Amino acid sequence: MPPPLCALLCRLLVLAATLALALPAAAQEPVSGRSFALIAAEWQRTFDAVERAMRARSVSDAQRHRFDGQLAAVVDDAQVFEGEARREMESQTRLLDALGAPPAAGAPPEPRDIARERKDIEDAIGTYRTRLAQAELAAARAAALRGELATTVRRHFLQRLLERLPSPLAPGVPAAAAAQAAGLLGQLLAAPVDWYGRQPPEVQSRVGSLLAISFVVGLGVLWALRRPLLSDVAARPGRTAAPTAAPTAAPTVAAPGEGDAASASVPPLSVRLRRAGQRTLAQGVLPAAALSLPIVVVFAASDLASAGLAADVLRGLLLTMGLFLGVAAFARAALRPSDEAMALLPLQRRSAERLLVGICLLAAVYGLEAGLRQATAELAVPMELQSARALVYAALVAVGVAAVLRSAAWRGRAPAAASAGKDAPKAGASAPLADAAPETAGAAPPAGEDGPDGRGAAEAAGALRPIRIGSPLRHGVTALALAAPCAAALGYPRLAVTLSDNIIYGMATLAAALVIRATVLAGSAALLALPALAAPGAVGASLARAAVLWVRALLDPVLLGLAVYLLAPTWGVPQEDLARWGASLLAGFTIGGVNVSLTDIALAALVLVVALTATRALRRTLAERLLPRTRLDLSVQHSISVGAGYLGVVLAVLLAVAVVGIDLSSIALVAGALSVGIGFGLQAIVNNFVSGLILLIERPVKVGDWVVVGDHQGYVRRIHVRSTELETFERSTVILPNSELLSSAVVNWTHKDKVGRVDVRIGVDYGIDVEKVREVLLACARAHPEVLSWPRPQVFFLDFGDSALIFELRAFLRDVEKRLRVGSELRFAIDKAFREAGIEFPYPQHDIHLHDIDRLEAAIASIGRAMQDRAVPAPRTPPAGRRGTRTGQGEPRA
Repeated sequence: MPPPLCALLCRLLVLAATLALALPAAAQEPVSGRSFALIAAEWQRTFDAVERAMRARSVSDAQRHRFDGQLAAVVDDAQVFEGEARREMESQTRLLDALGAPPAAGAPPEPRDIARERKDIEDAIGTYRTRLAQAELAAARAAALRGELATTVRRHFLQRLLERLPSPLAPGVPAAAAAQAAGLLGQLLAAPVDWYGRQPPEVQSRVGSLLAISFVVGLGVLWALRRPLLSDVAARPGRTAAPTAAPTAAPTVAAPGEGDAASASVPPLSVRLRRAGQRTLAQGVLPAAALSLPIVVVFAASDLASAGLAADVLRGLLLTMGLFLGVAAFARAALRPSDEAMALLPLQRRSAERLLVGICLLAAVYGLEAGLRQATAELAVPMELQSARALVYAALVAVGVAAVLRSAAWRGRAPAAASAGKDAPKAGASAPLADAAPETAGAAPPAGEDGPDGRGAAEAAGALRPIRIGSPLRHGVTALALAAPCAAALGYPRLAVTLSDNIIYGMATLAAALVIRATVLAGSAALLALPALAAPGAVGASLARAAVLWVRALLDPVLLGLAVYLLAPTWGVPQEDLARWGASLLAGFTIGGVNVSLTDIALAALVLVVALTATRALRRTLAERLLPRTRLDLSVQHSISVGAGYLGVVLAVLLAVAVVGIDLSSIALVAGALSVGIGFGLQAIVNNFVSGLILLIERPVKVGDWVVVGDHQGYVRRIHVRSTELETFERSTVILPNSELLSSAVVNWTHKDKVGRVDVRIGVDYGIDVEKVREVLLACARAHPEVLSWPRPQVFFLDFGDSALIFELRAFLRDVEKRLRVGSELRFAIDKAFREAGIEFPYPQHDIHLHDIDRLEAAIASIGRAMQDRAVPAPRTPPAGRRGTRTGQGEPRA
C-alpha cells in the first residue's frame, strides 16, 4: 500500500476510534480537545502558505510533499468535524422536536425555563450549522489546492524538461565541456584525499587501520560465504535438489551450430530461481558488500558523513559498485550462457551472451551516472558539461537498449522433445518463464503439437524460433531511446536524461515484475504439489487450489498497479496524486444520487464469493456425507441438497447487497418498474423457474426416475432452476424445460416404486391345445427369478388371428427397469419350451377361392386337346450371337 494512503487510512482509523470512545463534548469544544476557532485558523494558515508558494513558482519536491500532507490532514480533520456537526445537529433537532412548536401569536407564553431551553437548542443548532459550513468549505478548498498544487508541479516538470541549454555540438562547447569535466573529475578525486589530509594524525591512523581491517574481514566473509553458495549451485540438480512435484523435462539439446548439447535435464522453475538467487548473492551482493564495508566502517567511525563533497563522492562510489555488481550478477545467473539447463530463459547461447553484454553495458552506464549525480549533488555543474554529459549518457543508453532489444538477442532454443521425434516425452519445462512471461513464450511447441503457424514440433525442431517480446513495443522503446541523444544534441539535456532514465526504470521494473511473477507461480505450483494437498481427497486441497487460482488471477493486476505507482513519478505524476485518486476511488463516488464505493464493491464481492463457497461446501457435505446416512429416498436427498443450495445463494446475494449498502426500497421500485418487461420478455424463464421449484417440492418427477416425455424417454439425472436433464438409453442427454414436465403428459415408470409389468405376445398354430399353451407360458413365467409370484402371472387368449391364435403373457417384475431384458429372456424360454412341447409357430396362410371351377377345368382341357391335334412343332433356338426378337420383316432385333 502506498505510504500516503497507508497514513491516511491509519489516521482515519485513529480518528474513528477516538470518536467512538470519547464522551460527548460541549458545543464549543470538539473531540480533539481544541476549539474549532483555533483549528480553523490553522487551516487558513496552511492555505495561505500553499498559495504563496504557488504564486512564487518555487515549489520544491520537499515542499510539495509537506504541503500535500498538510492539505490531506485538513481534509481529514474537516471530515471529522462535518460528521460531528451533523450528529450534533440531528441530536439537537430531536430535542427541539420534543419541546414541540412554540406558542402561536396571541396564545399564552410558554414557561420561562422551556423558552430558555428552546433558545439554547436553537443557538446550538445555528453554531453547528455554521461549523458544518466552515468544515465543508475547508475540505473543498483543501481539495482544490491539492489539485492546483499537482497541476503546478506538473507544469514545472514540463518546463524543466523543455529548458534549453547550449547544444553540445555547438562550436566551442565540446572543448569547454572537456576542460570542465577534467576539472570536475580532479575535484571529485581530490575531495576524499583532502578530507583525509585535514584529519589529525591519530584520526588518520585510526582510519587507515579500520580500512585495512574491514577490507580483510570483508574478503574473509566473502570467501567463507561464497564457496558454499557456489558449490551448491555447481552441484548437479539430480543429486542435490529435493524432490519436487514439478515434472522434470526431457533432456535439452543445443540447436545446430550452438555448440555442445546440454546433457543435464532441465530442473523445475523453482530450483532454477533458487540457484539464480544463490549465484546473485555469491557473485554480486557479497562482493559489493565486501568492497563497501571499509567505506561504511569509516563513515561510522569518523566525521566523514558530514564532510560534504568527500562524503558525496564515497556515497556515489558505493552506489555505482552496488548497482553494477548486483545487476551484472543477476543477469549472468538468469541467462547462464555456459549452462543452458539452469537458465531462466530458453535462449541460444549466442543470444544469451549478446543479451548479457547489453544488460551489463546498461548497468555500467546507469551505475556510473547515478554515482556522478550523487557525487555532484551539491555542486554547480556548468551548462556545457551538463549538455555534453547528457549526450554521452543518452547515446550509451541508446546503444545498450538497442543491444538488449534486438531480435538476435532473443532467439530461443527448440525443446529437446521436438528434436527427438513424436515419441519423445513433451518438454513441458523447457521454457522456464513461459508461464511467467508471455512475451518469452516463443519457443517451438512440444512434440506432437502444432505451433501457431500450423507446423508441428518435429518440423520446428530443425530451426530455432525467436522469443517474441512484442515487435511494436520493442521498436517503440528503441525509437524512444534513439530520440534521447537527438534531444541532447538539440540542447535539451534534461529531456534526454529523463527519457533515458525512464527507459531503464521501465526495463528494470518489468524484469523485477517478471521475476516476482515467476517466483509466485513456482511457489503456488510447489504448494499444490505438497503431499498433504496432492493426495486424492485431501482435506483442504480444493481450498488450496481455489486460493492459488485467485492469486494467479490477481497477480498481474497487482504487479501492473505497483509498476504504475513506482514509475509514475518519473513521468511527472506525483505519487501523492495517485494515492489521492486511489483513495477517492476506494471512498466512492456518486452516480445518480447513489454512492458507488470500490471498497464496498470489493468487500461485497468477497462476501458473495465466501458465502457461495460455503453454500457449495454445505451442499456437498449434505449430498455426500450427511444425507446418504439417512433412510431418505435419493430423490428426497437431492431435493434437500438443491433447496439448501438455492437458499444459500439467496442469502449470499442478500448479504452482498447489505454490504454494498443499497437501499432495498429502491430495488423494490426498480423491480416494480421492470415487472411488466419481465412479464413479457422473461415469462418463459420465470415459468421454468417456478416449474422447477414445483418439481422439487411436489416431486412428480424425481432424480433417478424412468420417464417418458413425448418422443423422449430415459432417466432423470438433474433438476436445475430452468431445465431438467434426461439421460436416454443411448447415453445422450436431453434438456427439457421444466414447464414442459408440468404442462404435458409424463409417463413415470418408477414414480412410487419400481414394480412394473412386462407383456409378451405369442401366436400359435390352429389346432394346438390352448390349455397346453397356457400351462407352458405360465411355467416359463414362474421359472424366471425376476417375475413376482404376486401379482401372479396371467395368460390371456386375445384373438383368433388370420394365421394364428393370439396369446399374451403378462408378468410383474420386481424392477421395471429390467423390463427389456426380462422380456427377451422370457421369449427365449418360450421358444425352447414350445419346441420341446411340440407347439409350432404358424407361417402366414392365405386361402384363395375361385368361382365356376368346373367350367374353367373344361376349357383348359379343350385347349390342351386342340394343341395336340395341330401338332405344333417346338420353336427353334437361334444360333449363338443371333438371339433376339424378330421384327415384322423376320429379321432378329437385338
